[in-house]
Amino acid sequence: MIKALIFDFDGTLIHLPQSYLLNVVNKSLESLNAEKPSVKDFKRFWYEHERDNFIQEKFRVEAQEFWKAFNIFDKERSKASILYPDTLEIKALKSKGYKIGFFTGTNPATTEHYLEILGFKQGEETTVNNWKECLPPKPHPAGLELCMSRIKTKPEETAYIGNGDEDILTARNAKVLDIIVDRKEYRLKEKPSLKIESLQELEKAIRK
Repeated sequence: MIKALIFDFDGTLIHLPQSYLLNVVNKSLESLNAEKPSVKDFKRFWYEHERDNFIQEKFRVEAQEFWKAFNIFDKERSKASILYPDTLEIKALKSKGYKIGFFTGTNPATTEHYLEILGFKQGEETTVNNWKECLPPKPHPAGLELCMSRIKTKPEETAYIGNGDEDILTARNAKVLDIIVDRKEYRLKEKPSLKIESLQELEKAIRK
């Protein structure tokens, strides 16, 4: 029985225009004297897993240097993005007794901004940010496992709700139920265990 729900951010709870992300990636690569990617390569980089390998093999720069540059240029994310309307469902699920957590690679400033809107606070036991806490990137399970330890839940009682292949793989690596919110923005390569179109369908889906 699922008792805890852990949420991804980008593409799951917040919508961030592709044009904004592409601009940040282009500026980051330009600062490192690397070529700008095609739109196709950008989509492969952003939506598929193993980003660090892609950075080194396709962009031909060190992943660590790329992310340093990315963080410098990624300063307007909270202004460029918006919460999906169905995120209000998270508070309702908490009121019903579900343990709630967040695990994301989104920058800390944006995470804090939207957690406050959602009624949660950055730094509490419910939140893990792999950039801030120097955790390995998805699909490594470390961040999800840390979040589970903070909200005191077991893998078999937990679901991770995301929007992409790396979220599915992260959940499976952590031995939790993977659930995808299909926002019609990305075509999956992996097949999720459960797929919903709105967070309003989440409780019904996990009770089947």
